[in-house]
Amino acid sequence: NRTLNMAHRYRSGKLICAWKSSGPLDAAEAKQGIEVTRRGGDLESVTISVPRLQFDAEEAVDRATSDMDDLDPENTLQAVSQFSSACDYTIEVAAPWQLTKDPDAQQLLDQILYSLIESLRIIAILVSPVLPRAAHGIFDQLNWKMELSGKEERFSLADAEWSGLPDSHVVGKPVPLFPRVER
Repeated sequence: NRTLNMAHRYRSGKLICAWKSSGPLDAAEAKQGIEVTRRGGDLESVTISVPRLQFDAEEAVDRATSDMDDLDPENTLQAVSQFSSACDYTIEVAAPWQLTKDPDAQQLLDQILYSLIESLRIIAILVSPVLPRAAHGIFDQLNWKMELSGKEERFSLADAEWSGLPDSHVVGKPVPLFPRVER
């Protein structure tokens, strides 16, 4: 929800693929961290490894595939949860709301938004066997494979490769998938 809101707020829902990998990454390429330097509230410098999310996605897909083969949905969901946490960490550290204020950081903002939404697409594929309704909800909000809406073949593990979303793809408006439970 937060990621789609940012995509609409900062880019009118249109993804710009400012960085594309040439294939799977090795650990050395992707393990660069995220470094943000702020002086007061102002952004001084940002170094972000966008490939890091791709690497985390590839690890999650590998682990989830192995766990599914072993009929272990609990570990599959744990792999997805760890990948989701990496996405949250990227948001918190990169602070896209701060990047919007810096004209020199616009390409980086595009990279971050694309990577986060690509991550959502992969997460939907990975959770589809366990949470099919939620996975369909994610794909619907991403405006992805709409012709297969409601059908199981919408989610193929073969499609869980990075860079599946095309440049200039427009995502839909966010709608909460899980209503808040009031106590």
